[in-house]
Amino acid sequence: MRVFAALPLPAALRGLINEGAMSLKKRYRGLRTVSDNAMHITVYFFGEIDRDRVELLSRLMDDSSLRQDRFDISLGPLGQFPPRGRPRVLFYTLAAGEDRIMRVYSVFRDLIAGNGWPLQDGERAFTPHLTVARNRMEYVEPEVMAGVPVPPGSFSIERLVLFQSILKGGGAEHVPLKTVEFAG
Repeated sequence: MRVFAALPLPAALRGLINEGAMSLKKRYRGLRTVSDNAMHITVYFFGEIDRDRVELLSRLMDDSSLRQDRFDISLGPLGQFPPRGRPRVLFYTLAAGEDRIMRVYSVFRDLIAGNGWPLQDGERAFTPHLTVARNRMEYVEPEVMAGVPVPPGSFSIERLVLFQSILKGGGAEHVPLKTVEFAG
């Protein structure tokens, strides 16, 4: 199973992000935008793992250390991976809430590592972000990215979810396997 842990976004924020993503997609046909129901902030991507490992992750998500308080985020301007040249990924940066996301990530990573999960040597540093689109061939002008509106306001992050990602022709379908509701 292809599995990841993520923070789902509230519907109001997904709608605002979708508006900006559609404006980019109209201009750049090579962009594949993230569908409204799949928008999230990835905390940890596991990739393909067997069912026994998924069951272990599900049990670990019952740990009280993951029961944190809800928190708010607000978005910053669009960014890209890699940082220069033709972007493979376009994403919103975070203007507020990054510290809380980092705390969720640290607690989650420590929990899985402390229970025998093999962490990879040389894992990329975790950078909280919200993917808007993936790019296969287009050069996206920085001034166009700068012109995409940033959704105003703050939005509540209320849960951590372990998802199965089922790859399909039109994009991935994300099926929740285990949910940790935050307090508050």
